[in-house]
Amino acid sequence: NVINPTCAGNDGRFNLTILNGNAPFTAVVSDGINLQTISIQIAGTYPLNNLPVGVYSIVVTDSLGCEDSTGVVLL
Repeated sequence: NVINPTCAGNDGRFNLTILNGNAPFTAVVSDGINLQTISIQIAGTYPLNNLPVGVYSIVVTDSLGCEDSTGVVLL
């Protein structure tokens, strides 16, 4: 679920969903300038809110070191 920001600014959002892997997880979210690390204890869906327009890369690593990545574009 992706909601693009309005013209006013930093109100975009998307959900990060983790379905498989071995908990706990670490998610690293980057827009190329800012980097945010999120600790996640169980698989599920987590909202990422208050985001500006940008191209976001997300890398999730589980407790065994297995990684998966994706990207989201907010217009």
